[in-house]
Amino acid sequence: MVLTLITFVRPLLGCTLLLAASGKFIDPHGTRRAIEAYGVMIRTLSWPAYLARALPLGELVLGALLVCQILPIVSSVSTLVLWLLFLAAVLRARKRNLSIDCHCFGALTREPITALTVTRLAVLLALTSGVVFGDVYTVLVRASPSVDPTFDSLQGRAMIAVVAFLSVVCLMLLGQAAAILHTVTRARSTHGDAVSLHR
Repeated sequence: MVLTLITFVRPLLGCTLLLAASGKFIDPHGTRRAIEAYGVMIRTLSWPAYLARALPLGELVLGALLVCQILPIVSSVSTLVLWLLFLAAVLRARKRNLSIDCHCFGALTREPITALTVTRLAVLLALTSGVVFGDVYTVLVRASPSVDPTFDSLQGRAMIAVVAFLSVVCLMLLGQAAAILHTVTRARSTHGDAVSLHR
């Protein structure tokens, strides 16, 4: 049961990273602006440009490793560290009351940083932590790969990848719907304030 869950969760995380990387590759200038808006670790004028190139490349590599289930411990631990960095940047932005775009999926989505962003990262952290634990357990205790034998084939992995991709797309659509709802709610609030002032 545990191996089956890990086998499905790993490509789900991988597809998330692959979509995030593709969105950032499509809009490199937007990625750089988002990094500058977050204001994280900017020491020189060229630093955001380097990070804007390195970040999607790192997401692409990690996503491919997770989907293909290669180097399980290395890829899962690296992904866990990446989520922690993202969460720290988002929490820092919320603490400073920065009204900026999340840019989590680059050009694929447009949504502000909200409590949903933090919740999504927390869920990704929890899932990745479970995968890391499962990888370490199976390698150290059972001395076997953390892949369910039922899906340890090309067809099985392809099926898992498709399911994971569709799941991530659904999550992205949910995020877009939440962003639209947030925008509509804020617009109504602004309109209500304006009406009150005219009165």
